[in-house]
Amino acid sequence: MLIRLCVIPALAMLTACQTPPQTQELLNRNERLQVQLEEAKAQIDALTAERNSKQEDIEDLNRVITVLNTEKSSRVQESSGLRSRVRGF
Repeated sequence: MLIRLCVIPALAMLTACQTPPQTQELLNRNERLQVQLEEAKAQIDALTAERNSKQEDIEDLNRVITVLNTEKSSRVQESSGLRSRVRGF
């Protein structure tokens, strides 16, 4: 019975001694995760900026396509008119 009384406090002390390394390990892990989070945020910001740039490029290209389609329609109408005049001649 006396041995049990001595063993229980000894186990409690050993458990208490093991807590700081676990705490330190958790603090280290937390620090690594914080670094990863900051890296992920930086990557998200970079990708967002790239997406915005690509979106502007798409809008510019769509404007060019609109102009080219207008030009094409104009040329088709002009060509059709010329063909009609040539046939009538």
